[in-house]
Order: sequence, then structure tokens, then C-alpha cells
Amino acid sequence: MKRGVITTCCLALGLSFLVSVPAHADTSGLWMSSSRQNLTSKAGVGTSAHIKIANKTDAPMDVQLSVKSFNVDSQTRAITFVDPREDWITPDVPRLELAPTEEQDINYRIAIPVTADEKEYHFALIASTVVGSDQNAKTLRVASLLYLSVDGGHLTRAGDITSAHVPSFAFGTTIPYTFAIKNTGDIHLELQSNVQLQGQAWNSLTTARPAVVLPGESRTISDAVTSPSLPGIYTLRYGYTDDTTGAKTLEVVPVIYLPIWAVGVLASLLLASVWLWQRRRSGKISATSDQ
Repeated sequence: MKRGVITTCCLALGLSFLVSVPAHADTSGLWMSSSRQNLTSKAGVGTSAHIKIANKTDAPMDVQLSVKSFNVDSQTRAITFVDPREDWITPDVPRLELAPTEEQDINYRIAIPVTADEKEYHFALIASTVVGSDQNAKTLRVASLLYLSVDGGHLTRAGDITSAHVPSFAFGTTIPYTFAIKNTGDIHLELQSNVQLQGQAWNSLTTARPAVVLPGESRTISDAVTSPSLPGIYTLRYGYTDDTTGAKTLEVVPVIYLPIWAVGVLASLLLASVWLWQRRRSGKISATSDQ
């Protein structure tokens, strides 16, 4: 299978996938209504997907439609489009002519064979066009990411926190944390990571980040919370919420916070205690010698 990377000109598409926030794919010329779709069907049962494509320019536009599979790099989270192994999805028309400011509804027919494996498949419905001419010509591409689940009743939605690093002692103005969320199920997870530092009289704002994690992949969350104003023993609560089910996965670890000024005060008290102890000890020795 020949692999090729299609670099989309659509920043909104990339952001919508990485942060799991629905957004229109827009290249300031070629526009697509949906950046992500979720469909569930059964083997041998056909279904369809729908998108809207619009020409946001003042010139006619010749738009080519195609279907790819997509992968996501677990480290950089870059999206790569490749030729699909499954030839299941066909647009009603392979190309269309759009007049200036015109918008059209496009239907994609999905024919799932009876022999299809029970799992989630990842497709991209891509529209592309060339704008400009000669040396100023450029290709615009937008895509709608399609998560297609072929469900025979055995697909599972599951995830877990597989690793974490939170310091037991913290001294600076922020407390760093890192933890990894792994998708241990069969379908992608749309989730919100959540982190909060709590104490008896102080709670930080909850840090929430949306994310999408594909089956078998992990997503590493790294950031820092603002340190409290006073020293003490605090609790860092971190984990995630599944946007689909509302289920929460949570870990709790204690953190001893000692700001630099508190360390200085403790060191001064310790030195003063040692000095007083030595003074008293030397005084007792002198008194014994005089006797």
C-alpha cells in the first residue's frame, strides 16, 4: 500500500482533532462543515455520512473528493493520511463545481462487508482544490475525520492511567506533573484531563484539557499547577473524564509544599536551635569545671 502524507492547509482541522473540540474546517477558501464524525454500524449493514462543502471565494472552484485512512503519531500527535485498506466509502460524486459562495451537501455511501472485523476504523473524507494560477497556484485540502465502529456487541470503551510523575516535595512557584492516559479498549476516547491541587484552606483552579486517544495509543499530559501561598501537605488530584459516558478515572497523591522562604525560616530556626543547644551545653560544662 502506497503511503503518502497529505498536509492539510486547514489549521482548524488539526486543532479540532488534537483538542477534541468540533470546529469547521476552513482554509479561507474551501470550507467543510464537520471536522469529526462518529458512526456505528454492523458488518453487512450499509450506512452513510454527510458533509457540507462551500466555496468561500469569489471565483469558481473545482473540488475533488477522496477517501483516506488516518493515523496519529502518539508523540507529536501529527495526523498522517494514507490509502485505506478498506474500499468501503464512496462519495455520490467524485468531483463538483462550486460557484462563488456556493455550498453543497455531499453524501458518502458506506458499504460494510459481512466479513468486516469488529473494531473501529478511521477514515478521512477529503476535499481538495487548486486556487490561483502559475507560480501563485496552491492546493487547499480540508477533511472530516470519520470514526466508524463495526460493532457486533463486543466492542469495549476503556482507558487507564499507565504512568505518572508528581514530586513528593515542591519548592517553587509551580508544581509540575506528568501522567499518561492509555486507551485499552476498542474505540477512541474523547476525554477531558483534569488536575487540581487541594488543601485544607486552599484549592487551585481545575486544569482541564480535551483530548482524543485512539485504541492502543497513549496520550501524555504534562503541565504544572500554581503553588499555594503557604507551606503544608497538599493533595494533587489528577485523571480524566470520558466525555461520552461521564465516567471519571482519578488518582490522588500527597505533595509537601515548602516555599523557599519557608525553607529559609526552617533553616534559621534549626541553626538557632543548634546554637542555643551548644550555648547551654558549654554553660553546663563551665559550671562543672568551676565546681
